[in-house]
Amino acid sequence: MKTSAIAFAALALLLARSANAQAHGACALATDWVQQGDDDTALVVPAMAGNQRLSMMIDTGSPTSLADSTLERYADGISEEAENQASYGGAFATRHAKAFRFSISGREMSIGNVGLADLSNLRSAGSDINMVIGRDILSHCAIDIDSDRNRFRILDANALGRDFAGAHSIPLSQIRGDPKISISVGGSKAFEAVVDTGNEDSILLGSDTWRAVKPKGVRQTTAASAGIGGVVVEGLAFVPTASVGSSIFHDVEVRISQHESDGSKRAPNANVIGIPFLKLANTVIDLGNNVISFSPRKTPSPHPVKSTSGVMAVSLGDKLKIVHVMQDSPAASAGLVETDEICRIDGQRIGADYEASPMRTWSRGRPGRVIHISLCDGREKQVVLREFY
Repeated sequence: MKTSAIAFAALALLLARSANAQAHGACALATDWVQQGDDDTALVVPAMAGNQRLSMMIDTGSPTSLADSTLERYADGISEEAENQASYGGAFATRHAKAFRFSISGREMSIGNVGLADLSNLRSAGSDINMVIGRDILSHCAIDIDSDRNRFRILDANALGRDFAGAHSIPLSQIRGDPKISISVGGSKAFEAVVDTGNEDSILLGSDTWRAVKPKGVRQTTAASAGIGGVVVEGLAFVPTASVGSSIFHDVEVRISQHESDGSKRAPNANVIGIPFLKLANTVIDLGNNVISFSPRKTPSPHPVKSTSGVMAVSLGDKLKIVHVMQDSPAASAGLVETDEICRIDGQRIGADYEASPMRTWSRGRPGRVIHISLCDGREKQVVLREFY
């Protein structure tokens, strides 16, 4: 996961509506532009609950809104009993609150029917996510993603009108409440995918879908992702093209769900497009009018970042803990495994500022470079960087 700090830019509230106003067709959470950092992938609105900062992730893939259980003192009418809720990474326990109080730019707000759960597994750009805003709050909103300026805002859908994007608009179908659009990869037959702003995968395909649409010659590896329920391992590949409507995007990352026999992980046939894909264009998701618009960027899309080491790790102060070693990677060839802890790279000690330092780019460095890794238990490893997917 990318771990630069979330930029808490100044946020002016254009329109605040209560939960009651939401029920009558108004967006309950409309904002001015929220500026994002270079490493930010999720859409995160900064807010406050009392004197505690909130990082509110905008999540069109979640039917309900959630707050971290440590914030229960800002909630009213909390249920006594918890219930299990299925999620990415596994099931988790949640209690329900009739109302949750917070503020944006000094404006006091309250939203109803919020779940309280342990959100400690949720992180974006290295910062904790302690609140999730789902479709129950966003159902009358439009999300405007200005990829050229790396910013987003939430609008009242009624302010846009049904023809806000003209010929660029694509209908969103609502199946079991999930907003879906038709997409194809590598020239395949089109299939439906959920538009999920809470997902940091570019495209996530179910295993059955991937078998049906996988382009010939595409190399595949593995990667790890974290959700509310924990960490899951997925397949990873790049497809030459992905198309929605008249928009065609090139060299697009695809994650592939792995089937879990116990049903605790993500469903093997769940198809999703997430924030990295939505940022390949200037995108408006209008949940109030059930349309989505893709407008061409005026600036080039970021070049896809590919690991040349196969190490996926999290920073823990003065060390890196490996959470996944990618299949058929240089790290796997070097004998690195999950739970190994790295204290030095090329003789340089891991510091508390690792995520903000140039040092962090070693894992996707130039093919052929030899990386000397010192594990915290005294073992030494050499990883020869190369392209492997």
